[in-house]
Amino acid sequence: QRSVGDCQLVHIGRPWSALASWDLIVTTPQYFLPQLANIHHNTLPLHRMSSEELSAAGVALQRQLHSMPRPWIAVLLGGDSGQFVFTANKGDRLGRLCNELAVAAGGSLLLTDSPRTPRAAGDALQARLTATHRYHRWGTAGDNPYRGLLALADAFVVTGESMSMLGEACSMGKPLF
Repeated sequence: QRSVGDCQLVHIGRPWSALASWDLIVTTPQYFLPQLANIHHNTLPLHRMSSEELSAAGVALQRQLHSMPRPWIAVLLGGDSGQFVFTANKGDRLGRLCNELAVAAGGSLLLTDSPRTPRAAGDALQARLTATHRYHRWGTAGDNPYRGLLALADAFVVTGESMSMLGEACSMGKPLF
């Protein structure tokens, strides 16, 4: 009311209201919004991780990883999201594939999961790992190495249900599986 009609309503992500009620919607492909004049489609989600923040996280984590063989392959695990369900069978398969990748490359796996990662999927994945690895489980002691992994990894494996993790890994300019 105080703007006397000069206020602009902008929504980022997927609005749960009529699309015409927004002056601008900034969205990404996973929401399947139509091509309209008030909708801007980004290829990937926005993120706020500065190069300084990532660099500092990388320096802190590198001290803990220096003895692990390279290449360092970061495995970023999401979880259940809508039609994407991360089952123990999928965890087992992903663990096998990641292990094969690390063994073939002569490197190490650096894994972190999220609050959405089902315990059974993480357990099944972890049971498949014979390559040198370090797995940070969500909710366990210690700092989450996520930002440090983004800074240091030579390659990434990211579960496909998290556009944010995919976008953040993609912005590092390294191979992404």
